[in-house]
Amino acid sequence: MVGAAYAVRRRTPLAGTDLEPENGWILFFFVDPAHRRGGLGRRLLTDALQWLRGHGRTRVCFAAYAPHYVLPGLDRAAYPEAARLLAGLGFRTRYEAVASLAFLQDPDTALPSVIVVQAWAPLGTGILILTAGLKAIPEVSYEAAELDGAGRGTVFRRITLPLLRPSLLFVCLTQFIAGLQSFALINVMTGDGDVRRRRFRIGSRRGAA
Repeated sequence: MVGAAYAVRRRTPLAGTDLEPENGWILFFFVDPAHRRGGLGRRLLTDALQWLRGHGRTRVCFAAYAPHYVLPGLDRAAYPEAARLLAGLGFRTRYEAVASLAFLQDPDTALPSVIVVQAWAPLGTGILILTAGLKAIPEVSYEAAELDGAGRGTVFRRITLPLLRPSLLFVCLTQFIAGLQSFALINVMTGDGDVRRRRFRIGSRRGAA
């Protein structure tokens, strides 16, 4: 496949009986980089528009549905040729996305964003494992410590922490492995994963990598 354009019309009402007979949508289109600059993109969009008009659609929206409520419908900086093509076919910007992901293109904010997601994603699993480890500690150990007059700090250092050590070791090991596999997360969040352009460096965010 060297390219595609996905055009749709409503055949099932979103609410009530309104089929929005005047509206059509082009959810996405693409052309393989090796086949660009040959007019293929314009032909795909033209065929999609003609198909929609053949079904009575007089107004066509591009990238109007989720996930485009929170993501830009078209990244003009990344796809300037596509933006020019849409403008040449008469498309005009009617609204912007609710949230912009421009902060993921800024080296000063992209790295902290990746760190937050990397730390937050496995948090639930770690809490679940540690909670199970705590519940597995025998109550008799705490009762014996209480009879001996041990304080909370002593109980934590001498009973809870040693008996929880296997669970802690497992969580730390899995988090370390997950950290070594974080390239996929960086690639998804920053678009193309070009760590040099984002200026990601171990221990520094400044300078070229």
